[in-house]
Amino acid sequence: MKPRKSIPDKKAATFRSVKNSVMESPGIEDFNSGPTNLDGEIASELTMSDLAMSQSGELLIVTVLVESGTDAVSISARLDATRRVLAVMAEIVGNRPALVIFQAGWFDSKSHPAIKALHQYELELRRMLGETGLDRLVIAFGVDGRNGRDQLAAVLSSSGFKVVARKFHPTEDEMSPEEPLLLAEHWEAGESGYSRIAEILGHKIFIAVCYDTFGIPQLQLPRPDVDAVVCHLHLFGPRKSNYVSGDSYFARLGLAGASRQWSVPVFAAAQFLHRPIPARWPSGVLCQTDTGHARRLTYEDISLASIRESIRIRIQEGIAELRFFKLP
Repeated sequence: MKPRKSIPDKKAATFRSVKNSVMESPGIEDFNSGPTNLDGEIASELTMSDLAMSQSGELLIVTVLVESGTDAVSISARLDATRRVLAVMAEIVGNRPALVIFQAGWFDSKSHPAIKALHQYELELRRMLGETGLDRLVIAFGVDGRNGRDQLAAVLSSSGFKVVARKFHPTEDEMSPEEPLLLAEHWEAGESGYSRIAEILGHKIFIAVCYDTFGIPQLQLPRPDVDAVVCHLHLFGPRKSNYVSGDSYFARLGLAGASRQWSVPVFAAAQFLHRPIPARWPSGVLCQTDTGHARRLTYEDISLASIRESIRIRIQEGIAELRFFKLP
């Protein structure tokens, strides 16, 4: 087994503190079955056995699904959750290039502009990434502002932003005359001088905010020069509640619809509010059929196989489930 990349003493001390806090309560979830449970020290052999032995040019994609008991999550709680996810990533990934995807509105700046909040959290998030000691670890996440009318997504490395993008395809409710959503100038447009397409070690990834994935097939958008789509979803609530509950509808018509339109995989992160994360709900999708209505698609038709069992981590609001895919 190759030795793990060494971490400078100062970073190593900080990382050990974060890792130990992950292993305590809240920490790695204890399950008798289902997603992987890592008790005590995270097994170092896990790195070489199924994650770090990547083919040259492969990008590890990690989707973070959240099982939450509240829709009122503080910024500090989400920063702590980010830190815990990154600590686990640093322990099991080695220096394999990886993109970790968090949901839309991962940070909610309430009435403030989203772009202002984005820059407010930038230095703290870059510090977290730097403390992992992994120079090829990148995160993608959403920031909402102006009470939900301002929705951005960003891709960030320890050296700064790679992408800032605004939602371009709204739902009908979001375009009410009273409080319309602030939309991107164009579906390919980035925000504040940044691109909408992230280039990570040669992989080009289109960033979509929630309902944007429906826009790709509904508007019959031509495929740009991309290898995948990352979709930041908001949340799915219990059925017959005041929250949107169409997780199956979104997977088959939104994620699979975008995948079928552009013939690329789609990866998504989302929150499941007051309900368990559905074990079969696909956060990695590839739709290779061009016949039949999307409503008739099954999860088996569209689900990408993960490259290992998922990992569940306790966070302040509930559970964060990490699912692992690869982009050749």
